[in-house]
Amino acid sequence: MNKKLEIEKINSCISELVYDKTALRKAYNYYHGKRDADQFKYLEDNFGIGVPTSISFTPLMKKHIDVLVGEYLELEPDMQVTCKDDETVSKIQRDKQLKIDAEVYTFLKKYLNHALIDILMDSKEPVNDPFIEKELQRIKADVENSFESEYEIAAQNIIQYIKHSRELDVRNKLREMLTDLLIGGICYYRTKPSGSKDNLRLDVLNPIDTFVERNPSSFFLNKSRRAVIRRWMTKDEILEEFGEDLTDAAINKVDSYFSSVREGSTLNDYVVVNSNMDTLLDDGTTTKHPTPGILAGLEVHPLYPYNTDE
Repeated sequence: MNKKLEIEKINSCISELVYDKTALRKAYNYYHGKRDADQFKYLEDNFGIGVPTSISFTPLMKKHIDVLVGEYLELEPDMQVTCKDDETVSKIQRDKQLKIDAEVYTFLKKYLNHALIDILMDSKEPVNDPFIEKELQRIKADVENSFESEYEIAAQNIIQYIKHSRELDVRNKLREMLTDLLIGGICYYRTKPSGSKDNLRLDVLNPIDTFVERNPSSFFLNKSRRAVIRRWMTKDEILEEFGEDLTDAAINKVDSYFSSVREGSTLNDYVVVNSNMDTLLDDGTTTKHPTPGILAGLEVHPLYPYNTDE
């Protein structure tokens, strides 16, 4: 696939899948104790207080969710590895059958040695012993219950590493996923190789910024047809993660973009003006810019990261 066609497909996915998750955002605002524009509008319409200088918001759901997350984290997570690869499953079954055959061979060899001694020394005729059939069934059942293939041992080692790895930090990642699950009823995570390619990286994705086109023929999200993950990154974060893959022209484009927009680390407060009507000043002139005061001359509200209007 050429670069131009790939960019077109990416832009198509973004335009078709990305939308503003209003209800989910409202749920997170309730959890964090943030009022949105609709709630301020309700206060204005019913109490006539306009935009208050100070107002308290006690999120009742937050303490309940935090308690539930704490209860879940106290439980030891039951991690399992599920193998769905036909070739691997076939190899595991083959190893198990070889183990059964080896145990049966050892038993029959031992039994045959004793039987030959009895036949040669006592001149007895060989007889069918029902004990042999029962013993063979017991050996097979024991191997079935106790057999552990090399794949299963490797999987258990991986699970133990995931549980105790400081780099993965599963406990805190699990806290984030449980919180997302209790707030919005859904959580997303992604696993991929680390930058050095010698470790695993576990990323918890923001449900508000994750858009997945589900595959109706599969229950698993990793079988989805398309997905868009929106990330809010500073210039330094972009260059640190993707710098080695960017050309000089692309790096200059990133520099020029961030030099033309606001930096998130400034001390300025950005607001969105909901109206462009002219405001009459004390000297009789009009202006479209907010003036000093509680309402700043116009109705305004904070500029959120997902709102690109200025």
